[in-house]
Amino acid sequence: MELSIIIVSYKKKELLEKCINSIINSISQNIVFEIIIVDNRSCDGTIEMMNKNFNDILVIENTDNYGFSRAVNIGIKNSTGEYILLVNSDAYPIGSAIFDMINYIKSNENIGVIGPFLENEDGSIQESKYDFPKPIDLVLKPIKNYVIRKKRKQHTSKGINFLALEPTLCSDSWLTGAVLLVRRRVFHDLGLLDENYFFMMEDVDFCLGVSRSKWELWMYPPARFGHQIGGSRKNPTKELEVLLKTKNVYQQNYYIKKNYGYDKYILCKVIFITIYTLNIFNRFIQFILIPKNYNIFKLKLSIELWKSAVQKV
Repeated sequence: MELSIIIVSYKKKELLEKCINSIINSISQNIVFEIIIVDNRSCDGTIEMMNKNFNDILVIENTDNYGFSRAVNIGIKNSTGEYILLVNSDAYPIGSAIFDMINYIKSNENIGVIGPFLENEDGSIQESKYDFPKPIDLVLKPIKNYVIRKKRKQHTSKGINFLALEPTLCSDSWLTGAVLLVRRRVFHDLGLLDENYFFMMEDVDFCLGVSRSKWELWMYPPARFGHQIGGSRKNPTKELEVLLKTKNVYQQNYYIKKNYGYDKYILCKVIFITIYTLNIFNRFIQFILIPKNYNIFKLKLSIELWKSAVQKV
């Protein structure tokens, strides 16, 4: 088997169906491939949709929401391809993107991971390559999010000749995990995704591991994927919102300890605890002044974030 395509699904059956159809319609007949769906107990008709429309595709039904990293690893363990394409359910290939990515990774044995150029649904360019976050970046992030409601940069892609854009070696940066093509030997050498990450930051951690190894990480602009950013987690329930945000606080502490050492972890942990303590007081005052359900929820969320910051890694 040349290519294994792994898609993690959670309560987004319409996006999943669009993703699978796009892959099947765009992939080259010259590629021998398999698609593996790992469902995190969606309970929204996803399994029924798969059985009806794609009964030849392997669907692994998890008994609970295992998170992204663990679900991906389950898919990898059940795959056979020499190359593994990790695709979010809210992403889809444009043109011959998959074929082009495989050809490029084959062209250089040093390349372990490549990512495509990402576009928003309106054709604007989506940021998908970022500098690796240092501990100070993670510490300042909640402050920046509170003080500055910064919108994502969007640039039109109309008129851009993607074939003329040069592939980029990412020595000091990571690529979003929305779409990544990985040589199987990379997982053999470095291990699978770190399951201490429930959702988010697993791609940062994985790319950092790749950049510190003998393998190279490349961004390949001639290959393009559309990505409905945040589509796989759009309109979450309050319970899911609390879960994702508290997990992310823990994951940031874990990332710092794992990749930058115990001393920086302790320093950042103290700062995180201070930030979320002040946030509790702020939310409490807002609740006293305006005792609405929204402020009650935000106060409870602040307390849960503080608990997560205190939690031992």
